[in-house]
Amino acid sequence: MSQSLPYTRELKLNYDQNNLIIHFALSDYGQQLSEKWFQYKLEGLDKNWIKTKQTELYYTNLDPGKYTLHVASINEKSGQSLEEITMQLVIASPWYDTWWAWIIYVTAFIACVFYYVYSKIAKNAHWLFFGKGTF
Repeated sequence: MSQSLPYTRELKLNYDQNNLIIHFALSDYGQQLSEKWFQYKLEGLDKNWIKTKQTELYYTNLDPGKYTLHVASINEKSGQSLEEITMQLVIASPWYDTWWAWIIYVTAFIACVFYYVYSKIAKNAHWLFFGKGTF
């Protein structure tokens, strides 16, 4: 990353960059010394917020797609979220699973079916016109 998490709004990754370790901290050094709770959620994967004292997140083998990472510090007394930051994560599809690759697959399949049908029709037409024993 070229900037820290609070200043990065979107992170685009290749399909093989789908294992993430994200470190985070509070901007106030005085608050960092006290035990703080955090919560995080990766929209598109996590259904609920995950509460932790850890300052790093681990995600492995994420599928290609768009995700939104939410990280927030929690008020120890009230349990309410204090500061929340978000970041978009986009994991690209591999080249063989893109729209243009699927166009090539479908075109190749149609060409194979067309060739098969054409060759069957040509063989049958040849047999009809020239008989069974001439070829």
